[in-house]
Formats: sequence, C-alpha cells, structure tokens
Amino acid sequence: MIGVIEQKALDRLKAANEARSNYKLAKIATYGGEFSQDNLRSVVRDFPAVWIMFDGAEAINDSQQRTKVRARFAFFVAAKSLRSEEEGRHGSSINPGAYTIIGDVLSLFLKQTLELDIDPFNLQDIRLIYSDRADSGLLSVYAIALTTSFDIEAINEEDNNVGVFATYHANWDIPIHGNVDRDIPSDDTADATDHVEMEQ
Repeated sequence: MIGVIEQKALDRLKAANEARSNYKLAKIATYGGEFSQDNLRSVVRDFPAVWIMFDGAEAINDSQQRTKVRARFAFFVAAKSLRSEEEGRHGSSINPGAYTIIGDVLSLFLKQTLELDIDPFNLQDIRLIYSDRADSGLLSVYAIALTTSFDIEAINEEDNNVGVFATYHANWDIPIHGNVDRDIPSDDTADATDHVEMEQ
C-alpha cells in the first residue's frame, strides 16, 4: 500500500502540474537524498520542485486479523529566487515561491483518499528544512508532513503457503531518476538488472 500511495500522490502532482497555467514545477519525483550537503547545490537547477518520501508509520490499532497503521508522507517543497530570499518564499509574477507551492500541495491532498482504501490525508506539520544563498539564487526548502491510516490484513495461516524462494529479479535506477517502472520486470527502462535463480 505504501508504494501505491506514493505513486498515486506523484500522479496527482504531475496531473495538476500539467493543468496549471500560472506556473510549472521543474521536478516532481520521489526523494532520494537530494538535500544532503553533497547534492543540494547540484539539484538547484530543478527548482521549483516537489519530492515525496514515505517517512515511517506506527500501529494505532491491532487485532488478530489486521493492524491499522498511521503512515507519514513528507512532501519536500523547494523554490529559489535570483533576487531575494523573501521572493523565494512569497513568490512573484514569474516565480511561484515556496508558500504558493505549499498551498497548492495542501489543496491537492488534505482530506483526500486518492481513490484508495485509506483514511483522508491530514496535516501533521510544516517545517523549514533549508534556507540559504547559493550560486544560482536564494533557496527555500520546506517539508510538509501528511498522515493517512490504512489496514494491513494478517495472512491466514491456512493460506500461508508462500512457496520456495527460487528466483530473484531486480531492476535498478542509478542514480534515482524515476525512469524505472514500479512493476517488475521493467528491463526496458532499467539502468541495471539482476536476475538470480536459486538451486533447488
């Protein structure tokens, strides 16, 4: 379910970006460490942008048949301005600014279920992650934490015949560009592929 939620969120952001006329995000993707000190300067060219990351979960109700979990998803909103840090946050006629993007993300997801069997998204918090000057402008990065809840069904012991681990197949996206399909096999779009068959 976690991967399905993440993909549905990406699809919703991309569809809104295509339909939006007042500004366009340069990047919409899953988060892969872009805001580390080593990577931040190189990803500034992708601003304005939104990255999504699953940020953990906790059990809120447990029974023999199922566990209800509350999952957190972080939406990293990034904007820049060549003029001032304030414009990077507030925006201008040609620059959406972090606050505008935050408002649009909230409008897209708050109280929504993405047509999935989950509880509507709620806002947990919004935090400033990064605000600084770079060679290509003044940067502002915020993290929006949204939560949703869903049930995880326990496997029925009578049906718990998972078989023998006989084959391993993986498609790799190196580095993370988002060009590899989530449904495996995806050999046509993968940067690298592993396929191992175990001896029986």
